[in-house]
Amino acid sequence: MNPPDRVECGYPGISADTCRSRGCCFNSAIRGVKWCFHPKAQVCDVNPADRVECGYPGISADTCRSRGCCFDSAVRGVKWCFHPKDDGEYNSTA
Repeated sequence: MNPPDRVECGYPGISADTCRSRGCCFNSAIRGVKWCFHPKAQVCDVNPADRVECGYPGISADTCRSRGCCFDSAVRGVKWCFHPKDDGEYNSTA
């Protein structure tokens, strides 16, 4: 994500682990810009069979979304809290 497009997701001095635990991206490669920022717009239209768990059984929609994940409880027997489609930026490690 271009640095000017980053929306703050942390605070000055936040660690990479703390940033990611909030469901945000972390990239400290460029000085003077936001290092902890919200991921690009999520794409949550993931086939239920292809969902990758992002929470735990019984997680609330709010808690799930606070992790930067998608929540959809419409289909029983599948993961309701799951990672969005990979956009190439999610939880960057740089």
